[in-house]
Amino acid sequence: MTTAEIEKWLQDNPPRRNPPEMSKYEMIQSAVSQPLPMISVEDALTTNFVLADFGAARSPDDSTAGYNHVVTSPDIRPPEIFLGGAWDEKVDIWTFGCLVYEIIAARPLFLHLPNGDFDLDPTENVLFFMMGSLEPFRAAQLSIWPLAINYFDPKDCSLKKVPHSSVPDLSIERRIELISDIVPAAEAAPMVALMRRCLKLDPTQRASAQDLLSDPFFEGVD
Repeated sequence: MTTAEIEKWLQDNPPRRNPPEMSKYEMIQSAVSQPLPMISVEDALTTNFVLADFGAARSPDDSTAGYNHVVTSPDIRPPEIFLGGAWDEKVDIWTFGCLVYEIIAARPLFLHLPNGDFDLDPTENVLFFMMGSLEPFRAAQLSIWPLAINYFDPKDCSLKKVPHSSVPDLSIERRIELISDIVPAAEAAPMVALMRRCLKLDPTQRASAQDLLSDPFFEGVD
């Protein structure tokens, strides 16, 4: 496509919001936007582009129980969303921690799928993986998440269907060892440390985006 053809296409397809339409899960609205003027074809061939997906983006005004089921994709969704709590920007920190593993390993860290071995539905299975990979859920944290009572025994904070003694070692360290052919030993410890800073069950304990900019994992990255 020539520069002239691109410019004509942009003129015929101006920025706009498309009418709302029903998707598989909810009503969505797409938009078309282009940065004008368009760069030349020569510049385009030597430019780095960033592709972003805002399909599950939500306004901070929606950060109370009731909007939670559509915030982020299920495999990278933090516990406060599954359990009906209020949320903030720390949702994105959790998501980033999940994606560090998923991009490198080409598989999700947490699986939003049924677990036949323990008769778990997809949400129960994600919570099961969180417990095995990270740390135990704490009573103080579960008490402020309205839906926690549906999944956890309040006496010992175990999943109702899976006692603590039956949760296998799904730790991040173990998961990284399983992809040692991809992650060299020298990079494993910094990667684990970065993920653990992001994947705190208590969102107030997660690192901030500013904190992560100086994480040793990114040493030497411009």
